[in-house]
Amino acid sequence: MAPGLLEGNATHQIAVMGALGRGLRTLDELEAHLPMSRRAIVKASGRLVERRYVEREEAGTYSLTAEGTAHLEAGLPMKSGPRGPHTGKRGPNRDTFRQRAWSAMRLSHRFTQSDILLLAATLDDGNAAGNLQRYVHLLVRAGYLAVLPARVPGSAETSNGHRVYRVVRDTGERAPMYREKARILSDLNTGEDFPCR
Repeated sequence: MAPGLLEGNATHQIAVMGALGRGLRTLDELEAHLPMSRRAIVKASGRLVERRYVEREEAGTYSLTAEGTAHLEAGLPMKSGPRGPHTGKRGPNRDTFRQRAWSAMRLSHRFTQSDILLLAATLDDGNAAGNLQRYVHLLVRAGYLAVLPARVPGSAETSNGHRVYRVVRDTGERAPMYREKARILSDLNTGEDFPCR
Protein backbone atom coordinates (compact mmCIF):
# COMPACT_ATOMS: atom_id res chain seq x y z
CA MET A 1 0.00 0.00 0.00
CA ALA A 2 1.48 3.36 -1.05
CA PRO A 3 1.78 5.96 1.73
CA GLY A 4 -1.13 8.35 1.82
CA LEU A 5 -3.48 6.23 -0.25
CA LEU A 6 -6.96 5.59 1.08
CA GLU A 7 -6.28 6.82 4.60
CA GLY A 8 -9.10 6.99 7.14
CA ASN A 9 -11.80 4.59 8.23
CA ALA A 10 -14.58 6.24 6.21
CA THR A 11 -12.53 6.21 3.00
CA HIS A 12 -11.62 2.57 3.56
CA GLN A 13 -15.27 1.64 3.98
CA ILE A 14 -16.30 3.45 0.79
CA ALA A 15 -13.47 1.72 -1.09
CA VAL A 16 -14.57 -1.73 0.12
CA MET A 17 -18.20 -0.98 -0.76
CA GLY A 18 -17.16 0.17 -4.22
CA ALA A 19 -15.17 -3.01 -4.80
CA LEU A 20 -18.10 -5.15 -3.65
CA GLY A 21 -20.35 -3.16 -5.95
CA ARG A 22 -18.09 -4.14 -8.86
CA GLY A 23 -18.59 -7.81 -8.14
CA LEU A 24 -15.63 -8.65 -5.94
CA ARG A 25 -16.59 -10.98 -3.10
CA THR A 26 -13.70 -12.56 -1.20
CA LEU A 27 -11.09 -11.08 1.11
CA ASP A 28 -8.36 -12.26 -1.28
CA GLU A 29 -10.05 -10.50 -4.22
CA LEU A 30 -10.45 -7.29 -2.22
CA GLU A 31 -6.81 -7.35 -1.15
CA ALA A 32 -5.63 -7.89 -4.74
CA HIS A 33 -7.82 -5.06 -6.03
CA LEU A 34 -7.56 -2.34 -3.37
CA PRO A 35 -4.48 -0.24 -2.46
CA MET A 36 -5.05 -1.12 1.20
CA SER A 37 -3.53 -3.56 3.64
CA ARG A 38 -5.43 -6.77 4.39
CA ARG A 39 -5.78 -5.60 7.97
CA ALA A 40 -7.40 -2.32 6.85
CA ILE A 41 -9.82 -4.26 4.62
CA VAL A 42 -10.78 -6.54 7.52
CA LYS A 43 -11.37 -3.54 9.79
CA ALA A 44 -13.42 -1.66 7.19
CA SER A 45 -15.47 -4.78 6.37
CA GLY A 46 -16.23 -5.30 10.05
CA ARG A 47 -17.48 -1.72 10.35
CA LEU A 48 -19.64 -2.16 7.27
CA VAL A 49 -21.18 -5.32 8.69
CA GLU A 50 -21.95 -3.41 11.90
CA ARG A 51 -23.59 -0.66 9.84
CA ARG A 52 -25.58 -3.31 7.93
CA TYR A 53 -24.19 -2.11 4.60
CA VAL A 54 -22.42 -5.44 4.01
CA GLU A 55 -23.37 -8.99 4.90
CA ARG A 56 -21.20 -12.04 5.26
CA GLU A 57 -22.55 -14.74 2.93
CA GLU A 58 -20.14 -17.45 4.12
CA ALA A 59 -16.63 -17.66 5.48
CA GLY A 60 -14.52 -15.12 3.59
CA THR A 61 -17.27 -14.06 1.17
CA TYR A 62 -19.25 -10.80 1.35
CA SER A 63 -21.86 -8.80 -0.50
CA LEU A 64 -23.63 -5.47 -0.26
CA THR A 65 -26.99 -5.37 1.48
CA ALA A 66 -29.91 -3.46 -0.05
CA GLU A 67 -29.10 -0.60 2.32
CA GLY A 68 -25.44 -0.66 1.31
CA THR A 69 -26.30 -0.71 -2.40
CA ALA A 70 -28.65 2.26 -1.98
CA HIS A 71 -26.00 4.17 -0.03
CA LEU A 72 -23.37 3.50 -2.68
CA GLU A 73 -25.62 4.35 -5.63
CA ALA A 74 -26.72 7.61 -3.98
CA GLY A 75 -23.10 8.63 -3.54
CA LEU A 76 -23.69 9.52 0.11
CA PRO A 77 -20.71 10.33 2.35
CA MET A 78 -19.63 7.81 4.94
CA LYS A 79 -19.18 9.00 8.50
CA SER A 80 -16.41 7.25 10.37
CA GLY A 81 -17.92 7.72 13.83
CA PRO A 82 -20.41 5.44 15.62
CA ARG A 83 -24.00 5.22 14.48
CA GLY A 84 -26.68 6.73 16.70
CA PRO A 85 -26.41 8.99 19.74
CA HIS A 86 -23.71 8.45 22.34
CA THR A 87 -25.25 7.09 25.53
CA GLY A 88 -22.10 6.63 27.56
CA LYS A 89 -22.58 2.84 27.54
CA ARG A 90 -20.12 0.46 25.98
CA GLY A 91 -21.18 -0.78 22.57
CA PRO A 92 -21.52 -4.42 21.61
CA ASN A 93 -18.11 -4.53 19.93
CA ARG A 94 -15.45 -3.15 22.26
CA ASP A 95 -12.05 -2.64 20.67
CA THR A 96 -10.26 -5.45 22.46
CA PHE A 97 -7.72 -7.84 20.98
CA ARG A 98 -10.08 -10.81 21.29
CA GLN A 99 -12.87 -8.88 19.56
CA ARG A 100 -10.55 -7.95 16.71
CA ALA A 101 -9.27 -11.52 16.53
CA TRP A 102 -12.83 -12.91 16.38
CA SER A 103 -13.74 -10.45 13.62
CA ALA A 104 -10.66 -11.50 11.65
CA MET A 105 -11.52 -15.18 12.09
CA ARG A 106 -15.05 -14.61 10.79
CA LEU A 107 -13.69 -12.77 7.75
CA SER A 108 -11.21 -15.54 6.88
CA HIS A 109 -12.08 -18.79 5.11
CA ARG A 110 -9.27 -20.66 6.84
CA PHE A 111 -6.45 -19.31 8.94
CA THR A 112 -3.50 -19.95 11.19
CA GLN A 113 -2.87 -18.16 14.45
CA SER A 114 -0.12 -16.19 12.68
CA ASP A 115 -2.69 -14.94 10.15
CA ILE A 116 -4.93 -13.64 12.92
CA LEU A 117 -2.03 -11.99 14.76
CA LEU A 118 -1.11 -10.15 11.57
CA LEU A 119 -4.66 -8.91 11.09
CA ALA A 120 -5.72 -8.16 14.67
CA ALA A 121 -2.74 -7.41 16.91
CA THR A 122 -1.51 -3.91 17.72
CA LEU A 123 1.54 -2.71 19.63
CA ASP A 124 -0.69 -2.01 22.63
CA ASP A 125 -1.92 -5.60 22.96
CA GLY A 126 0.95 -6.89 25.07
CA ASN A 127 1.42 -10.66 24.72
CA ALA A 128 -1.03 -10.99 21.83
CA ALA A 129 0.39 -14.35 20.73
CA GLY A 130 -0.19 -15.94 24.14
CA ASN A 131 -3.62 -14.35 24.43
CA LEU A 132 -4.60 -15.66 20.99
CA GLN A 133 -3.29 -19.15 21.73
CA ARG A 134 -5.45 -19.35 24.86
CA TYR A 135 -8.50 -17.90 23.09
CA VAL A 136 -8.22 -20.25 20.09
CA HIS A 137 -7.90 -23.21 22.48
CA LEU A 138 -11.12 -22.12 24.23
CA LEU A 139 -12.95 -21.60 20.93
CA VAL A 140 -11.96 -25.08 19.74
CA ARG A 141 -13.09 -26.72 22.98
CA ALA A 142 -16.41 -24.88 22.91
CA GLY A 143 -17.08 -25.86 19.29
CA TYR A 144 -16.61 -22.49 17.59
CA LEU A 145 -13.50 -23.48 15.65
CA ALA A 146 -12.52 -26.67 13.88
CA VAL A 147 -8.91 -27.78 13.46
CA LEU A 148 -8.33 -28.77 9.83
CA PRO A 149 -6.19 -31.86 9.06
CA ALA A 150 -3.65 -30.07 6.85
CA ARG A 151 -0.91 -27.92 8.36
CA VAL A 152 0.94 -24.93 6.92
CA PRO A 153 4.72 -25.54 6.84
CA GLY A 154 6.68 -23.65 9.48
CA SER A 155 9.91 -21.73 8.91
CA ALA A 156 12.02 -23.75 11.36
CA GLU A 157 13.51 -27.07 10.18
CA THR A 158 12.18 -28.87 13.25
CA SER A 159 8.69 -27.34 12.97
CA ASN A 160 5.68 -29.63 12.57
CA GLY A 161 3.91 -26.80 10.78
CA HIS A 162 1.15 -24.46 11.87
CA ARG A 163 -2.37 -25.65 12.61
CA VAL A 164 -5.10 -24.39 10.30
CA TYR A 165 -8.54 -23.46 11.66
CA ARG A 166 -12.00 -22.65 10.36
CA VAL A 167 -14.99 -21.03 12.08
CA VAL A 168 -17.79 -23.61 12.32
CA ARG A 169 -20.08 -21.83 14.79
CA ASP A 170 -20.52 -18.24 13.65
CA THR A 171 -23.29 -16.72 15.72
CA GLY A 172 -22.58 -13.05 15.11
CA GLU A 173 -20.26 -10.08 15.41
CA ARG A 174 -19.64 -10.09 19.15
CA ALA A 175 -16.73 -12.23 20.30
CA PRO A 176 -17.53 -15.13 22.64
CA MET A 177 -16.41 -14.18 26.15
CA TYR A 178 -14.73 -16.61 28.53
CA ARG A 179 -16.02 -16.77 32.10
CA GLU A 180 -13.17 -18.33 34.03
CA LYS A 181 -15.01 -19.28 37.23
CA ALA A 182 -17.73 -21.17 35.34
CA ARG A 183 -15.32 -22.39 32.63
CA ILE A 184 -17.73 -21.47 29.87
CA LEU A 185 -17.75 -19.30 26.77
CA SER A 186 -20.71 -16.95 26.82
CA ASP A 187 -22.12 -16.14 23.41
CA LEU A 188 -23.00 -12.45 23.54
CA ASN A 189 -24.95 -12.74 20.27
CA THR A 190 -27.35 -15.51 21.30
CA GLY A 191 -27.15 -15.51 25.10
CA GLU A 192 -26.07 -19.18 25.11
CA ASP A 193 -23.26 -20.62 27.20
CA PHE A 194 -20.93 -23.37 25.99
CA PRO A 195 -18.70 -25.40 28.33
CA CYS A 196 -14.98 -25.51 27.58
CA ARG A 197 -13.67 -27.64 30.42
